[in-house]
Amino acid sequence: MWDGKKKAVTFSYDDGVCQDRRLVDMFNYYHVKATFNLNSGMQTYASHYDFGNVRVHHMNAEGLKELYKGHEIAAHTLTHQDLTKLDKDTVYNEVYLDKQNLERMFDCQITGMAYPYGTYNDEVVQILKKCKIQYARS
Repeated sequence: MWDGKKKAVTFSYDDGVCQDRRLVDMFNYYHVKATFNLNSGMQTYASHYDFGNVRVHHMNAEGLKELYKGHEIAAHTLTHQDLTKLDKDTVYNEVYLDKQNLERMFDCQITGMAYPYGTYNDEVVQILKKCKIQYARS
């Protein structure tokens, strides 16, 4: 897999936003793979946030399987909440339901996750293990 190489560069993008379309086109053109961490409960154009003076829209779920074909899909929780501020049951639901939804949408195993806002604690890590998430990043 590594062909004797000792270093790697990874690309990871969160939220499944409309800007990903252009990004995926560039990655595909240059044969570069990336990980896209999606919030399955927010994949609708009506869901958006403002980043400075730019309005950023999430993409609709329809067509995402084809768009992200050849790239890794990872969980990012159902609704992008700070997991350290939620009770155990809600954390479990946020992770497990997102993982299930993404596995159904993309017809693949979801093994990774990005923590919303980069926040986590020991309790969150234990819940991820119950959900069979093999790795997570902040």
